[in-house]
Amino acid sequence: MKMIVRKTTLFLTSLSLALVLMTTVSNGQRRNEAKVLDVDFCDLIKNPQNFDGSTMRITAIYRYGMYWSEMYCLECESSNRISVSFANDFDSNTKKKYRKKIRWSDLGRTVRVTAIGTFSASGRYGHRGHLRFQLEIERLESAEVISLAGDYVVAGDGKKCLAKRD
Repeated sequence: MKMIVRKTTLFLTSLSLALVLMTTVSNGQRRNEAKVLDVDFCDLIKNPQNFDGSTMRITAIYRYGMYWSEMYCLECESSNRISVSFANDFDSNTKKKYRKKIRWSDLGRTVRVTAIGTFSASGRYGHRGHLRFQLEIERLESAEVISLAGDYVVAGDGKKCLAKRD
């Protein structure tokens, strides 16, 4: 009889602890999600100092290849681009269908993405430090392949970055 009571007590204690932990993690995720800013790419490029260190949601053209991994937007007057890196937990935070669209290719790819990440404007980033800004992407919310060869998407081809989310 004592054995059954001990097992039942142990089970109920473990269940209670699991519920408390799940509630704490869930609340923490909601708090983090509330801190995500929706940022227009052109506004970001015009005023990078206002967003340094911020976690943001941004839509842009992501282009990568052998020596580059960058975001840009045709709608902006500036030719500034943002270096892209990926957080350690990117794979676990991003749906497989989006990860597949940006998987490595020798020729590179050009993909329209909506990403959540942390922006940095205090350093030099990218291959040989040629870019002034960086976005460390935590997860993708959407991805649409535009070119399989990593080419720049040019004005007039109908694929703007549409910096504001649809």
